[in-house]
This record gives sequence, structure tokens and C-alpha cells, in this order.
Amino acid sequence: MLRREEAIRYLPLMVFVVIVVILGLVVPQLLSARNIVNVLNQSAALGLMAVGITFTMVTGGIDLSGPSVMALGGILGAMV
Repeated sequence: MLRREEAIRYLPLMVFVVIVVILGLVVPQLLSARNIVNVLNQSAALGLMAVGITFTMVTGGIDLSGPSVMALGGILGAMV
């Protein structure tokens, strides 16, 4: 059985799992393979940027230009 500290630590994860299960039962398309692949595909660019910024911060630097450069790239890509 989980101790109280562990239960509090994992509470957000447990709430998230409960919400996903409930929504998966209400909306069957939510847990379809196509939707999961779509979500992973859309979050790949943000994940790569987060990894790059993490390495920058771990080495002692701080670089806040990542999101703005990504937004600029998205705007330029949409205009082309």
C-alpha cells in the first residue's frame, strides 16, 4: 500500500490516468492508434526543443530564445 507521502507525490499522475480512462470510455476515438500517433507527432518538435534547452541549462547557460525562434519558424513556414 502507498504511504501518504507517496500517494501525495503520485496524485497528479493518478488523477490524469483516471481522467484518461473516463474520457476513453466516453469518447472511444480518444484512445485510437491514429489519435495517439497524431498527438505524438504534434508534440515531437516541442519535445526536441525542451531537450535542447535542458542541455543548455544543465551546462550553466540560460537561453530563453528557443520558443521565440520556434514560433518565428512556424510563422515563416506558414507564409511559404
